[in-house]
Amino acid sequence: MTIRKQIAARLPERLRHLLARRRMASHAYPEQFAEAADLAEYAGPTRLYLVATTPRCGSHFFGHAVAECRHFGFPLEYLNSGNMAVWHARFGTSDTASLFSQLVRHRSGPTGWFGIKAHWNQFAPHEGDVALQELGGFERAVWIRRRDLAGQAISYERAAQTGQWISSAPQKAQARYDYAAIVKRARDVRAQNDAWRAFFADRFGRPVLHVVYEDMMADPARIFGEFTGFLDPNSPTRPVASPRTQRQSGTPGDDWRQRFLADLRQQDRWILDPQDA
Repeated sequence: MTIRKQIAARLPERLRHLLARRRMASHAYPEQFAEAADLAEYAGPTRLYLVATTPRCGSHFFGHAVAECRHFGFPLEYLNSGNMAVWHARFGTSDTASLFSQLVRHRSGPTGWFGIKAHWNQFAPHEGDVALQELGGFERAVWIRRRDLAGQAISYERAAQTGQWISSAPQKAQARYDYAAIVKRARDVRAQNDAWRAFFADRFGRPVLHVVYEDMMADPARIFGEFTGFLDPNSPTRPVASPRTQRQSGTPGDDWRQRFLADLRQQDRWILDPQDA
């Protein structure tokens, strides 16, 4: 347990909840915690699926499209440690098992499918979590990757600098081009993809649907159809792009790409290798 978590654990429960609600108010995407985003309450058997991601791979677009059809729940970053504190505050829970009991009740589809979207660093601490095992463990996984690693790293660094992780969030700061920082983001994404690859090859043992960001953006209907067939071929509905999400384009990131390619050093040319292999 980190020092920060140790300090938080000593705080009175009421104060912890107050701090979590303040965090929600300043969150880049506070709407995800609202009752308005809940689905019809579900009390039947739960079926878990994992959406394995890395930063800036289109997972926000994917998750909201899934939520639009309601059949497959609302896959969000429920394992994000900061978000979990807010969820605990909303439901008045203090342990993971109680929290997920509430989450599956409010965010599962009518057939019991409940999705969890996670980057590797969010998922790894919970890989063997008893609370998830008691829900039956993950029956399926969707692995979303972005073919263009350079574009992903640039988008990742811009979002980290500006605080604008989704298109509807305001920018908190101006972004400044930084070659070394972009390379560092690329290494992070590659490392997370390598970790996911090892996990699915060695420890998962369940079906995995591979989704490439560029293919999803070019033909979302086809990708959403594959997802529907993967989880429930008899589903009466399928995901559809949500009006709440839009692709962030036409930004200074386009100029950053030109500068990055012009600056690209020989030892960093691996960044141009496609990530869907």
